[in-house]
Amino acid sequence: MLSAAWALAGGALGASPLPLGVFLGNGANGAARLPAFEQWLGREPAQVLDFFAYDSWASLQSDAAWTCASWRGPGLRPLVRQVCLSVPLTIQGATLAEVADGRRDAVFLAVGRSMVASGWGGAIVRLGWEFNGSWMPWAAASDPKAYVAAYRRVVQDLRSTQGAHFTFDWCCAWGRNQIAPDTVYPGDDVVDIVGMDLYTRSYNPFTRDPGRRWRLMESASYGLDWLVAFSRARHKQLSIPEWGTGEALTPDGGVGGGDDALFVENMANFLESSGAAYSDYWDFHAPDYDASVSDGQHPLTGAALRERFGPAAYRSSGPQAAPGTPSLP
Repeated sequence: MLSAAWALAGGALGASPLPLGVFLGNGANGAARLPAFEQWLGREPAQVLDFFAYDSWASLQSDAAWTCASWRGPGLRPLVRQVCLSVPLTIQGATLAEVADGRRDAVFLAVGRSMVASGWGGAIVRLGWEFNGSWMPWAAASDPKAYVAAYRRVVQDLRSTQGAHFTFDWCCAWGRNQIAPDTVYPGDDVVDIVGMDLYTRSYNPFTRDPGRRWRLMESASYGLDWLVAFSRARHKQLSIPEWGTGEALTPDGGVGGGDDALFVENMANFLESSGAAYSDYWDFHAPDYDASVSDGQHPLTGAALRERFGPAAYRSSGPQAAPGTPSLP
């Protein structure tokens, strides 16, 4: 959860900056970039986003321990206020069914112990993210019933870890993709936050206009309007765990939005009006998408981020609610 000190950082009248988390790279690689990012933004990020490996069960366990430890300094001193840890629901070549029936409980129990041992027992856990697409080993469309059962099983495992008080984010990718997200909702008792990942990407000339593209992001089936309506119907806060604008690098015909300051402005307005629990900007050159900003690659985007999320961007609506606290109309 965001600390009380962070909520009071805005000074008089309880005002606080609009929070911004960030993805800078995995583990120690991201931690090494943190000081430069803080200097660029002019303040600490509200949190960092990170991921655990899913190429094998052994690497999931070892990477979880390394990644969690990477965000701690000497004496377990935290380098950041909060972490959002993306926990795979299964691995490449394995099935959701073997997770659902408990055959991998030992792995997830070990992952939970690693998080707690590194002082991240209160982390946000983004379990099996982007499940409605086809690109993750835990794609829900491959076995919807097993997906729901596996999600519920792993939440049970992680909650049983001594010292844990995790917040669970059920995070889809923008749009319907291979399966409608709400048809595989695992239940209010195992979801604290409803999340959605969102990047600027166009597949036709019409939506390459920034204004039209944003309106599509809002109004499309399983877009932002759906996220607001669904999260409120379930009495959950929402999140945007990954967002960014830049260059799409996959040969699927999609074109990234490039240096798009309007996207940042619209996203900031959306996060504030929706009472979002948190969001993380993708400040990273990944193989499939490059939304780097603190290196000066996208200067208009960077200027907009610093204007809306930097130290001068204060709002007078009072401290932000902690993750997991419902934001209702």
